[in-house]
Amino acid sequence: MNTTENFRYQVIDFLHTTFPDSQQMEAGELYEGVAFLLEKAATYGLQTEADLVTYVITGYLLGLNFDTQMPAATEILTDSALSGTYKADWLQQWTQQIFQTLESDGPATAEEERSVDTFTPEMDMGHYLTMQADAEPFNVLAEEVIKQMMAGDASGLRTHFSPNFLHQIGEQTFEQVCTDLLLPFFEKAQTLGQSSTITYTTDSFGSTGFAFYRTLTESGAEKPFIIYTVYENNQIVVANLVINKTYADMH
Repeated sequence: MNTTENFRYQVIDFLHTTFPDSQQMEAGELYEGVAFLLEKAATYGLQTEADLVTYVITGYLLGLNFDTQMPAATEILTDSALSGTYKADWLQQWTQQIFQTLESDGPATAEEERSVDTFTPEMDMGHYLTMQADAEPFNVLAEEVIKQMMAGDASGLRTHFSPNFLHQIGEQTFEQVCTDLLLPFFEKAQTLGQSSTITYTTDSFGSTGFAFYRTLTESGAEKPFIIYTVYENNQIVVANLVINKTYADMH
């Protein structure tokens, strides 16, 4: 059973990717909710990462206390004769049936329009974890550049910036953007948010890699940004750095 802090953040990233509206929740609120649901899932005998994620998604869609507020769920979850995987599979099918019923009864509300059509946690979470592993070398560079920017040093960004993009925008424009926009944005921040939503990306030159949707904290407020990293000419580089934009803004 995996209920470590790192796994909690992986589940949050998965929620952000699968359910973009989750990004509108406060980071602390979402973290506490995920931790609460993972602990509950464990008490019902759910053990594997896929089963735990299924329980979290059910709680996200139906409410943190669905297990006690909905008799059908209570009956299944409290049955000690059933395995954790059986319970998780049942929750997946049951949740889909609930939303299909809601959608057939009339116009869907914003709450009902969440993406349950692709509710296959085992497959999706496995895919996401694979993507996260593939993205790790790109993330190492992104983290290095971000920390240097927060320290008021743009040399890392200059060193690792995409030669293709730099040639396109020009050295003078790059320096101006760094001085006037990027450094002030990063220098004022106190901390870097733990959660990071990852997506595949391809830049305008055809180089592929990963985009990391992150946040900085300044005076208690969350400041979003995106750092794009790609594999260009046999090296990992920063393809772009966009501030004040969230995952929801870009999708």
